[in-house]
Amino acid sequence: MGLEARKDNIKRHLEDSLMTVTALTPKLGYDRAVQVAMTAFEKNISLREAVIILGLLSAEEFDDAVKFERMLGYKR
Repeated sequence: MGLEARKDNIKRHLEDSLMTVTALTPKLGYDRAVQVAMTAFEKNISLREAVIILGLLSAEEFDDAVKFERMLGYKR
């Protein structure tokens, strides 16, 4: 039988993790990345929603900056 990864669950947990904000630091800088994380935490929203609400990045820019495959060193 073995283990089987639930990719949808993994993706949701990665997207909901405030630790993902580290991927935004090179693009936004430390202070703005902290602002994004705090906004997401305080409003109980995703980092993606927070960065858009704050007007710091577009949805496309966020998606480009936060590539989980790149963050995890996954190459195909």
